[in-house]
Amino acid sequence: MADIDHFQLDKPHFNDFYFHDLSKDTYKLKLPLPPHRKTVNDFILITSGSITKSAGIDTYEVTKNTIFILPVGQITTTTSISDNLKGDYCHFSNSFIAERK
Repeated sequence: MADIDHFQLDKPHFNDFYFHDLSKDTYKLKLPLPPHRKTVNDFILITSGSITKSAGIDTYEVTKNTIFILPVGQITTTTSISDNLKGDYCHFSNSFIAERK
């Protein structure tokens, strides 16, 4: 990723919880992304445009008014993102959603 928002990455709990508005042009991704195993849970809500993601050996086109959830441990990649993409991306760790006493 080029032009990454270092302010966000430097936060102490970045891997516990992160939220990003997809309509903001903060990241410049070189697609397709290399396949990688997720260490956090992904939650993507698309309100306009589309994104093509994989989960394991299955490929999904995530389009308007669609939610894509990818759990920890899945191998994934992103192969395309439309120019008019809008929506939200969130990732969170299992410990973030676990009950704390």
